[in-house]
Amino acid sequence: MNRKTLLAIALMFLTYWVFNTYIIPKPQKNVTKPATEETKDNNNNEQVSSKDEPISNVIASGDIIQDDTTKVVTLANDFLELTFSNRNAVITSAKLKNFKLTDEQIVQLIPTNTVLGKVDLDKGKLDNYLYLFEENKNSVRFYLNDKDGNEVFSKEYVLHEDYQLDLNLDFSSEEYQDDYTFNVNGITDTENLSYKEKNPESYFKGKTRDYKFISLDNNEIESYDLNKLKKSNQNSESQSVKWAAVRSKYFVISLFSNQISGKKTYNARMENESPAFTLSIEDANFDDTQHKYNMYLGPVDPEFINKFDSTLEFDRVIERSWTWLHWLSKLFEIVFKYLGKVIPNYGLVIIIFAILMKVILYPLTHKAFENSTKMQQIQPQLNAIQKQYKSDPMKMQQERSKVMKEHGVSTLGGCLPMLIQMPIFFALYPTLRYSLGLRGASFVGWLQDLSIPDPYFVLPILMGVFMFIQQKMMLAKQKTGNQDLDEKQEAMMQSQKMMAYFMPVIMFFIFKNLPSGLVLYWTVFNILGIFQQNYINKKFRGQ
Repeated sequence: MNRKTLLAIALMFLTYWVFNTYIIPKPQKNVTKPATEETKDNNNNEQVSSKDEPISNVIASGDIIQDDTTKVVTLANDFLELTFSNRNAVITSAKLKNFKLTDEQIVQLIPTNTVLGKVDLDKGKLDNYLYLFEENKNSVRFYLNDKDGNEVFSKEYVLHEDYQLDLNLDFSSEEYQDDYTFNVNGITDTENLSYKEKNPESYFKGKTRDYKFISLDNNEIESYDLNKLKKSNQNSESQSVKWAAVRSKYFVISLFSNQISGKKTYNARMENESPAFTLSIEDANFDDTQHKYNMYLGPVDPEFINKFDSTLEFDRVIERSWTWLHWLSKLFEIVFKYLGKVIPNYGLVIIIFAILMKVILYPLTHKAFENSTKMQQIQPQLNAIQKQYKSDPMKMQQERSKVMKEHGVSTLGGCLPMLIQMPIFFALYPTLRYSLGLRGASFVGWLQDLSIPDPYFVLPILMGVFMFIQQKMMLAKQKTGNQDLDEKQEAMMQSQKMMAYFMPVIMFFIFKNLPSGLVLYWTVFNILGIFQQNYINKKFRGQ
């Protein structure tokens, strides 16, 4: 091949390249490549898929500049480890470093196949982008630019030193200034997962009491358990939601919107057997393009929750008794937590706590037991008076009152001290049932987790036995068929005996599904009550 031929071929290829590149129009191509998965956390619940997915790349009339691959960012402190994906700039994993599952895996709050932090505009302009990002030690900022390099929207996450996280949305472009929603798609199951696998229906039935949606709406606390959400969705009755949260037995995911102006409403629902909600923002003020949120992803622990402004009433996510008893529940929490720091075994903490409560309540219980014993002693005299003045009720009542006064017995002396104790037990019950210290705490032998029911029902059976013994000791000494008793008193005696037999059985079926720590407390309290009753019986037998 001579030189002229080679030159002709080269000229031909050059002409083809110029013509094909600059003259023939080409179809429009995406600015970025389809997303691929570069990294993925082993326990990541999302979402970062290696499949080719359609990526929006147009805002109004201009192209958007975005990243070319799916990437993962991690922020961590001593308490919390967060994993983010630049696809939609969302949180894909929230791990609590100081809490583990039964298989030693770290607790993860975000349910499988869901994300946290996704913002959806009503016009759908923020769907499925791969954000560019800037990462710092305690923060990461995701952003999108237009083709001229102007920023149009950004999401910045700032991790505090504990379980708090700031989320700042910046609506830089007017094209994005629209009504939007924020979704929280539930909270992970973190308790007794082996039991859940074996008995899913029974597990869910128990779960309905502990898992809740809670919010501060128009300065009123709204709370719906999972059972309520299962029946129907619940919507905000006002347009002023300051915070909303989903709570499991020991953990909570919350979103604070108190710094946002506009109409703020929620829609609470059950999603994948978990409470979930959507927070909607309408008619928001965009004069300041930045909308600031705060999040809490952590344990239901007063030590961290009490850091929030008291006017926000965020401590209401802590399960306590009625509002007027909150002060008492808080006192029990402080005592219980202090004992837990001093004593390494929470089973011993509960026993000591029960002894402490028995000492505090001793004057009341002693008064009730003493009154009951005295009433048994004077019962023959009262029966004789009733028989003697049967035809004169007024005289009979006067004589009965006289005898009871002489012996220091009151008709209310037995029940009034017990009624006074009821608020104490109502305040104590949630303290023991939802105490974070009991989670995963072992005691002895078969009791390897005081936060779950006794697997072999040993404690509920012991509790029933000791309750039966105590009730038998408190029964009146008269035997049925005694000629000193009328028909009404005979019937009352029979009822008391029936209660002595059936009440322990009823209590067994109630307590067998409650946390073993709570049953341990009540069992010890009953044993101490038997010693107290025995002491009183001996005292009056001597008299």
